[in-house]
Amino acid sequence: MGTGTLVHGNIWWVSWNDFMGLPHPDFCWETENGTVLVDFKTCPKGKTAILDSNGKFYAGHYQPQFECYAHALKAAEIIVLAQLLYYPVSGLLIELHYE
Repeated sequence: MGTGTLVHGNIWWVSWNDFMGLPHPDFCWETENGTVLVDFKTCPKGKTAILDSNGKFYAGHYQPQFECYAHALKAAEIIVLAQLLYYPVSGLLIELHYE
């Protein structure tokens, strides 16, 4: 991933797609090429539940949250390189992709 600055708890005010508030990623890794966003999540059921698109713990449910983060950063002319969900209890790291 290269060198960069670790940033914890950046806060931005944003109004976008029916969301108004302070989107707050848990962790940002800022590099000279852009920023990697990370949110920490808890899932007591592990990998199967996180990947089940019909389930309560599905990782894809967080896509709108990351879209909001990316929208706020784009307005500040910051490139988002990756959007990651980290499940420390399960030891899983999921990358979200959207267009």
